[in-house]
Amino acid sequence: RGLASEHSARLSVIHCHCSDEAIWKARMEPRPRYVPGWTPVGWEEVEWLRARYEPWDQGEALFVDAVEKPEKNLAVVLEYLRG
Repeated sequence: RGLASEHSARLSVIHCHCSDEAIWKARMEPRPRYVPGWTPVGWEEVEWLRARYEPWDQGEALFVDAVEKPEKNLAVVLEYLRG
């Protein structure tokens, strides 16, 4: 918010989530290692973070569900940003 305000820019919050836990887990399993020596986050870390997650209640936001096709989410996000 501060950065957007500092540059007189509009803040557009986009919250991406996956409403289907089975799909979420399945997508995490085959993740490649992009960074040598780094292990991608596992499901245990996801559960740990979810227990500490605080829902967005700071104003307007777009919520997109990763269960939808990427092309559909992209169209929704672009429309939101055109606002």
